[in-house]
Formats: sequence, C-alpha cells, structure tokens
Amino acid sequence: MKIGIDARPMDSKYMTGIGVYVSNLVHNLAEIDRENEYILYFASTRRKADEMPGPNQKNFIKKVIKLPYKSSSDLITFLWRDLFLPFQLRKDKVDVFHST
Repeated sequence: MKIGIDARPMDSKYMTGIGVYVSNLVHNLAEIDRENEYILYFASTRRKADEMPGPNQKNFIKKVIKLPYKSSSDLITFLWRDLFLPFQLRKDKVDVFHST
C-alpha cells in the first residue's frame, strides 16, 4: 500500500504539538512497518527532499512540493493544500493520505 503523510508540521525549527505528533507517528511507523511505502510531503521554496526530517529507510520517500514564494499567507496554504498537493497525490497514486 502507498501511504501519503502531510509532513509539513515536522519541518519546523520549533515543533509544536502537531509537529511532535507527526514526527512520533512517522518514526514509530518506520520502526514497525517495512512493507508499506510511505511518502512524506513537505512544502518549500528552496530546500530539497534530502534536507527534510524523517526516516532514511527504503520504504520512506520524502517529496518537496515547491512553493512559488515563501509566505505563511492563507493563499499559499490554500494553494498547497487544495491545488498542488492533490495533484501530486494523484500523480503518485497514493492509496491513503494522512493529514493533521
């Protein structure tokens, strides 16, 4: 099964409760499941996938969806969540998607 996870909350210098939750979820899944494929989705203007946090094992793939410019505006959040991400999920043929 191909499982997508919105990993944006774990990509923060100062993780909040949601970031800690997503980080713990991902690292615990890495410990117990080596069969399913996990795709961790991040958003960034410049950083690459290998610079993102998360497990570096074979069944975990990190993907960065590039943003047009850096901003925490509602518009950028909307574009990422409702346009860029759904397009990428269909392209990657994800079976299940988890987002906080």
